[in-house]
Amino acid sequence: MAKKTAQAKPKKACNSDTLTGKKKKVWTLFSKFIRLRDSLRTTGTLYRCKCITCGREYDTKKMQAGHFLPGRIDAVLFDEKGVNAQCYRCNMLLQGVWPAYYRAMQGMHGQDWIENSIGDWERNERSYDDPQLIILQRIYSARIERLLLKGK
Repeated sequence: MAKKTAQAKPKKACNSDTLTGKKKKVWTLFSKFIRLRDSLRTTGTLYRCKCITCGREYDTKKMQAGHFLPGRIDAVLFDEKGVNAQCYRCNMLLQGVWPAYYRAMQGMHGQDWIENSIGDWERNERSYDDPQLIILQRIYSARIERLLLKGK
C-alpha cells in the first residue's frame, strides 16, 4: 500500500489592488517595524530581540509581531503600543500568553491604557480605507528605514 504524503496547501495570491491585499502589505511592513523597534529596545541591535512574554532572546527574523488583544481586528491591528515582538512559541503555541502579556502592558503603559484598549477592541469601530492604507504603507516604510539607519 502506497504511503500518502501531505501536500502543502497552495498560498492564495495576494491581489495588492484589493483592500485585503493593501492591508496585507501594510501588515508586512508594520510587523517588520515592530520587530526592529523591539530589537533595538530590548538588545540594542537589529539582529537579536527579546520576547515580550517569556523574555528569551531570539534572532529578530524569527520573531513575530504579537497582539496584546487577540483577533487582529481593525481596532487593534496596527496599534503600535499593543503589538510587540513575541517568539513563535509564545505567540502561536501558547496563544499569546495573555497573563504575561497583560503584566508587561501594565508595566509599559498602565492600567488605564489597558482598559481603553479593551474598550476599543470590544467596540471595533475602526476600519481602514484605501487612502489610509497607502499612508500607513508610506509611514512604516519610512520608519523601517530610520530604524535600519539607527541600528548601524
